[in-house]
Amino acid sequence: MSTKAQQGAAESRERDQAMAPRVDTGRFGRLRRLPGFRTAAVAFLLTVVLGLGGTAAYAYWSASTAATITVTPMPNIVKPPAPWCTESGKISWSPAAGLETDAAYVLTFTVGAASKSYAVPRQQLTVNPSELQGLRSALGTTNGRTQPMAVSLRTALPKSPVSGVIQVQEPDISFPSERVQMWPTTMSYTTKNSWLGPYAEFGCR
Repeated sequence: MSTKAQQGAAESRERDQAMAPRVDTGRFGRLRRLPGFRTAAVAFLLTVVLGLGGTAAYAYWSASTAATITVTPMPNIVKPPAPWCTESGKISWSPAAGLETDAAYVLTFTVGAASKSYAVPRQQLTVNPSELQGLRSALGTTNGRTQPMAVSLRTALPKSPVSGVIQVQEPDISFPSERVQMWPTTMSYTTKNSWLGPYAEFGCR
């Protein structure tokens, strides 16, 4: 091969090497090739620029480059036995076997379109509706007429500790069980007036 041909081949190799993409084999080059590196780097820089500090930046970096999966076990919420009406107009039920320690009973009264629910501690198995605060005002007046009242019982996890019978709404409980209606009897609801003011009577039907 002539000197001119050798020189041309050398120049061609130099041009090919100059145009070839550069591969960084150092530590930074290996990091750049990792999946998600660009997103983590941007989050890291934003954390530093926003002034959250080096500790927060490192935490952000770690959270961006590692995934943690947490598995939360489902609570053992069981269907309660059916409640019944006692001769004195109270409501009783048997304990639900295997009920979670933090669970409670949820007792719901319904007259027509009006209803009211109460959370009852798991240790308590009897409730007197005449003593429940807010029940008469929630169910309304009947002007002396007796109305049928439906009673249902559930178990659920209250979002706040239940140390006594308290009024609750649906957002106050989680993981409710299936409703169980009172059986074999139902209850009646009547409001009357006296010189002391209006009051409610509850009975079995």
